[in-house]
Amino acid sequence: MRLKILICDNDEKFFREIQSHFAEKGFEESHLLAYVDTIDEYRHYLQTQGKLDVLMMNVEFDGNSGIHVVKDTKELLRQTRTIFLADEWKFVTETYEVEHLAYVRKKDAKKYLIPILQHLEGNVQEYEDKLIA
Repeated sequence: MRLKILICDNDEKFFREIQSHFAEKGFEESHLLAYVDTIDEYRHYLQTQGKLDVLMMNVEFDGNSGIHVVKDTKELLRQTRTIFLADEWKFVTETYEVEHLAYVRKKDAKKYLIPILQHLEGNVQEYEDKLIA
């Protein structure tokens, strides 16, 4: 199953590192990975690109709270799994204001993102198999 993944972050270098890591592991080929670095680009992406499977949102996005950005756009995120990204742990409690799959420190992203996505990929496939059956 191909996951459509959007990374919202103000650090394009981080995105390139994750993109490169996914490519090294053979993970990028099977998934659509996109990047935006402003709230306007994020809203435009949601309105024009249709269904999104995974949103990776920095908790400090474009000078705002990424948590509140997700909260404000929850109607456009139906069935989207959110992974919050952060430089440190200090925002972890606030993320519980919205439903999310994980909270990952950016320095640990290479270690945890692929296993999280593989787990999600399996759950999505299992759900789709049940729909077909």
